[in-house]
Amino acid sequence: MAVESIPKPSMTPEQVAIVKSTAPILKEHGVAITTHFYAAMLAAHPSLHNIFNRANQATGDQPRALASLVFAFAAHADDLPALEPAIRRVVHRHVSLQVQPAHYPIVGEFLIAAVAHILGPDTVTPAVADAWTAAYAVLADIFVSAEADMYRDNQDRVDPVTAHKIWPTPAGHDGWRPFVIQRRVNESPDGRIVSFYLVPQDALPSSSDEGLGPKQHQPLPTFLPGQYISIRVPVPEHGGGKILQPRQYSLSDAPGKDYYRITVKRDVEQHVVAESQQGHHPQVRPAGLVSNILHDNYKEGDIVEVTYPMGEFYPPSKNDEDVLPNGAEKPMVLISAGVGITPVMSILNTVLAAANGSSSEGGGAKRPSSRRSRSSRKAPITWIHGSHSTTARAFHEHVAEVVSAHPGVVSAHLFLTVPPGDSSNTENGVQGREGEGQGHERQKGGLFLDDPTAEYFVCGPRGFMDAVRDYLVEKNGVDEARVFREVFGTGS
Repeated sequence: MAVESIPKPSMTPEQVAIVKSTAPILKEHGVAITTHFYAAMLAAHPSLHNIFNRANQATGDQPRALASLVFAFAAHADDLPALEPAIRRVVHRHVSLQVQPAHYPIVGEFLIAAVAHILGPDTVTPAVADAWTAAYAVLADIFVSAEADMYRDNQDRVDPVTAHKIWPTPAGHDGWRPFVIQRRVNESPDGRIVSFYLVPQDALPSSSDEGLGPKQHQPLPTFLPGQYISIRVPVPEHGGGKILQPRQYSLSDAPGKDYYRITVKRDVEQHVVAESQQGHHPQVRPAGLVSNILHDNYKEGDIVEVTYPMGEFYPPSKNDEDVLPNGAEKPMVLISAGVGITPVMSILNTVLAAANGSSSEGGGAKRPSSRRSRSSRKAPITWIHGSHSTTARAFHEHVAEVVSAHPGVVSAHLFLTVPPGDSSNTENGVQGREGEGQGHERQKGGLFLDDPTAEYFVCGPRGFMDAVRDYLVEKNGVDEARVFREVFGTGS
């Protein structure tokens, strides 16, 4: 007997209209709704702390991000394809964090309850509640279906030579795979930026392997430059170390090696001005929980859990749109600030390695050298980086070697944000942030603003990203489709 397919969730035209009509009130009260939602759900299901970022809960970033998504869904209830780019970004995040189908009914229950609690029965009538219940079912189905495809693709990949699975995970670990810190390297003079070279634990020999010959190597999945992985570690100060916390870190080297490299900045407490629907208000951002745990507690030989590389911040491949019809390559401009340098470094290393006809610069966890044969790439690459000071800049020596090894192709420019009147940090740079005033004006030639084929890859804090985008798109007329951005943090 044929098994009937289960119909996909849907909304009636009346329910679509009701959901869309609630968009203004959700815009006004969305953060209150999602803040109540997270508090109630995590109190009832504390195991979900292993998925949700505690720091983003504390700062309100997570509730604000969810509120924005809920509002966008309501506003586009009659045009869901318009949400595809935003949904795709969230799907990548969810798969990286191993969000499972069983989580969605829990989220739905507490989200609908939070809407009713904050807005009250006069607003959330039975018809409104039914409409939003149907709407959530549609949204959950979109996420579950897209995530299932990605999970299946990641887990089913096999090495063509050995026929072994590329991403084996121990029983009970879901998609989390133990990796060993093979090497730890300081990347900035102030010691606040550190690279961790990670290799799969199942690829290392153990004492039980003695006399059995070489251990079968499980190849690492390749990744696209600019993608990230999730790292998960126990948090000693919460739940006696039983609470796990994941964080996503960009891969900071080219693919094709037998290690993954992440580069982590020690985040310290900051006093900032946060922006919300109610305006600007001062806020204290706590010191980074996981970044400080990694810096303080994790040394070579220690183990972290890792998930499959994900993310969409990467250049088009040569088989896609990277080469113009006449065979010429497009100029590339890499713009980063702070630890936003990490995906940019992966892109730079990968593009130059591909131009040399290789995807790797050697095996092991040895730091890749940039002293190699001249690149065959002809199109220029401009790299512009903003740092607080010369002591906070990462990969300085590596970038200098890259520029030296590729004359006429790669140019690099460092800009510093220094206190007024402090001349100690002006070496090789100027005062002021990228996107503002003289920094960009001096580098107009390197930005290729008059070249309609140039592509821009921008990574850094949200305010920095917005300033760069405004400068390129609003002030200089660059097509926004050629500006690719990766914002670190929730909701990116």
